[in-house]
Amino acid sequence: MMAPGNTTILAAIWKGSSNHRHRCKVIVAICLWLIMASVSGEGEDWSKCPRECRCKWISGKRTAECQNNRLSSLPKFPMPDKIQVLHMNGNPLSMLPDKAFVKTGLINVQKAYLSNCSLTEVHPGAFSELVILIELDLSNNELKSLHPGTFEGNIRIRKLWLTNNPIRSLPRAFIFPDMPHLRILDLSHGFLTRLGRSLFSRLQYLEVLHLNHNRFHRLDKRAFIPVKSLKSLTLEGNPWHCDCRLQDFWKWVMINTLFNKVYL
Repeated sequence: MMAPGNTTILAAIWKGSSNHRHRCKVIVAICLWLIMASVSGEGEDWSKCPRECRCKWISGKRTAECQNNRLSSLPKFPMPDKIQVLHMNGNPLSMLPDKAFVKTGLINVQKAYLSNCSLTEVHPGAFSELVILIELDLSNNELKSLHPGTFEGNIRIRKLWLTNNPIRSLPRAFIFPDMPHLRILDLSHGFLTRLGRSLFSRLQYLEVLHLNHNRFHRLDKRAFIPVKSLKSLTLEGNPWHCDCRLQDFWKWVMINTLFNKVYL
């Protein structure tokens, strides 16, 4: 809101303006002043945060730091649509229900960090409508599987961390959906023993895939053929069965020099 003193000054300028052109300039000045006042007021409102969180600008993003506060659900913000980065690490969320972010108004989140949240269940629609989400961290949780449809519509994700989850296998019906911007996918430090041939079939632009420290005995190169842009594949720490069936896969890995370490 414009300060009373400033309003009085502009009113005096208006009354003293007999020239049409001069009055037009005054109108423009008033409009600019109102816009600036509006933006300033918005910043003040946005900074009001739930007591468990701290809201502040970090690297040009409206950031909510809510980590390690015993929160069992996503917090409610006065202006949730203004939050761009959400830190929820270390809270006992246990599960993420359908439309977890949309229902709390967090529709413009670009980066969501949910590591160490004791997550055992993520509804396939938990991240629905988050169309500008670019980073999602679900590492160090208790996820044993992923439901078909999870990440559907999150077309702008660039980095997805699922490391350190006890995922033993993924349903045959589960396929990572079309995510043309995804460059890094981390499935390391889990209990995976096999991969479906169609699992990565829609991730043609993926560049870095971490599968190290799982429980693979062997892998089929056909699961990776659709990933045309793959540059780095980390595989160490798996209990490989070095037999003839594994030879074809290792030959493909060597020919494509996928042991290169790429950190993005």
